[in-house]
Amino acid sequence: MVHPSHAPIEPAIDPLASDPFPRERLTALLGEAEAARERRHRAQVWTLGIGLAILALGLPSERLWGEMDLVRMTAGNGERSTGIVFPTAVGLRTLTGTSAEQVCFLIAALCYGLCLPAITSLLRTIGIAPGLSLVSASTALISATVWLGATQPGDFAPGVLGSALLLRTLFQPRERMASGYLWRAALLLALAFLLRPENLLLFPAVAWAVSRRRGRLAGPLPGLVLALVMGLCLIILLGPNPARSDLGVDLLDTLLAGRQPGLGALPGWGLQLAGLGVGLFGLHALLLGRRLPEEAPAPRWMVPWCLVVLAPVVGGSAAHGPVGGYLVPAVAVGLADWLTRRDREERARRCALFLLATQVLLTTAVAFAWNLGDPLREWRARAQTNLETDDVAVVADPRHAYLLEQRFGLATLPADPQRAGPPALAPELAATVASGARRLVLVPAAEDAPGGSTWPPTGRVLDERVDVWVLTARGLVRVPAGAPYGFP
Repeated sequence: MVHPSHAPIEPAIDPLASDPFPRERLTALLGEAEAARERRHRAQVWTLGIGLAILALGLPSERLWGEMDLVRMTAGNGERSTGIVFPTAVGLRTLTGTSAEQVCFLIAALCYGLCLPAITSLLRTIGIAPGLSLVSASTALISATVWLGATQPGDFAPGVLGSALLLRTLFQPRERMASGYLWRAALLLALAFLLRPENLLLFPAVAWAVSRRRGRLAGPLPGLVLALVMGLCLIILLGPNPARSDLGVDLLDTLLAGRQPGLGALPGWGLQLAGLGVGLFGLHALLLGRRLPEEAPAPRWMVPWCLVVLAPVVGGSAAHGPVGGYLVPAVAVGLADWLTRRDREERARRCALFLLATQVLLTTAVAFAWNLGDPLREWRARAQTNLETDDVAVVADPRHAYLLEQRFGLATLPADPQRAGPPALAPELAATVASGARRLVLVPAAEDAPGGSTWPPTGRVLDERVDVWVLTARGLVRVPAGAPYGFP
């Protein structure tokens, strides 16, 4: 019998050494860890995107910006729009039964939330690290101009989404099929155009990017293919249908921000572009920033991509609405590129968080000032306090008509400046007003509107048969039937 102290010592078993293929196992484990990391990153991106959509839907901009054409068309004013946002809004309104403005707010918020995964994927495509790509995309999307535009019931956010998808395609040079890059660029340009016609201004940049690709279609032919695709889209949208005879004019108004050039619009454009906040630094770093000799510059076609914003600035007015949504993905690329070129990762992370925090503070201040300076803020509160949903409003100011009809749900009629009182009512409507079931309310135009103080005229009888109410700065004033209106 051998004493335990003299027993032979068995060597410890190394689990990696016992594996006949330890390198393959390590590679598999590293791959699984990397895949899990990618899944976590995607989950973070989509969670933040959903959060942005909910935030935009919960904090819509009450101030009007532009003519609010998409809401008016969705409500059924008889006009039509180029693109796919309008029929989508009409379909959602039919399915859900909600108001036209609520549907347009919903579409804008959803597209705003989708912009974060789209721009983050764009940045990952060009080799940006997951953390920096998420922070750069968030910084670009939280700028004041983008936030105010995306919280409007329009197609600005869908336009940003379309331009982000298009730019991602242009940064993907690999082809799985012959001329795949060309056709992807052409189809994504068409999609971006259908999401917001303003993206048609990106045609020169896309044609330049595709023309620089080597292959059998290098040269002018790619531009011809792109022109063919866009031409087919325009033919479908602006075809011989008489109902679409005005779409060409509307498209030109969209591209040139209403076609109201003038030096007086320059301050408004300056404020709108300054609303990009630190995004302006991203554009500068992308196009004009200094680089080391070993650092590759931005593609040359990014110059026309950014400079086409001069078209609406020169040819239109900032009051037409937010423009330049295609600058947002370019801003994200510029910020991510500048952060990636920092000498240390820790320094890049600190700079990224500083830029994001600065952008949030700027946006908060601008949004507060924007809402505080709303010229219709006091009128909107007065209308909510004094009017009821079953009132019939005769309105002189189109802005008041939009708010009363689309936001407050009142029946409205346009005022006739040639008449002292309301216009002739339809028989059914006149009967309900005469019976006292509904009030007839005259809403004068705001003081800053043309002719705002001339209707209804004082000292004139507004209606001989029924009582009329007038919404004044003092409140709601009742004018008995046959009595002259004496409240200015």
